[in-house]
Amino acid sequence: MKAKGFSKALLYHLQWKVQLRKFLDGRADFNVKELSFEDSTFGKWLCSEEITQYASRPEIQELEKWQAELLKIGKRCMT
Repeated sequence: MKAKGFSKALLYHLQWKVQLRKFLDGRADFNVKELSFEDSTFGKWLCSEEITQYASRPEIQELEKWQAELLKIGKRCMT
């Protein structure tokens, strides 16, 4: 996989964090869809053809696990 793909993923993750922080600070709304693994931009990237070819790699499995945990935390912050 090209480094560009991982750079995109990092950007998606950072954008998600910024939006959640703005929501927690009362400065912006948060798109509830971004709390769903399948609907978040980062989750879509993880499920994309670009990355699924690496799905059996332990690093990707660990990334998916952390993404799911992060979304759970985000949901708790919203309630």
